[in-house]
Amino acid sequence: MAIIAINDEIGSRGVRFSRLTAELLGYRFLTRDELIAETSRRYDVTPGQLVVVDERRPSFWERLKTDSERFFSFFRAVVLDQMARDRLVVVSRTVAHLLPVRPCGVRVRLVGSLSERIRDVAEREKLAPVAA
Repeated sequence: MAIIAINDEIGSRGVRFSRLTAELLGYRFLTRDELIAETSRRYDVTPGQLVVVDERRPSFWERLKTDSERFFSFFRAVVLDQMARDRLVVVSRTVAHLLPVRPCGVRVRLVGSLSERIRDVAEREKLAPVAA
């Protein structure tokens, strides 16, 4: 198996880097949004219910009020299914943690400098750098 699982921080340009990597290697490429859409379609849940799975760890109260464990299981099943198909570059906030420990791929964490991340978010969201 050849899998590159990339965790990115907001503003680190992870999707651009990952897409370029996939193109250069001739690998399939999946983003967080595509994984959430596939999970939503396959398990008949709304994308909004799944956002908490990849964005951040749910708070204690959110875990009580939602089926976050069930949603995470759905998300993980889709990610592992895609990884089993081999030759994949996948990027999201948490996906590298789902890569099996066996030597089937590489985990990457992309971190940009704070100034670059601020500039990227300000540009993308049309904000002043101070607000970003």
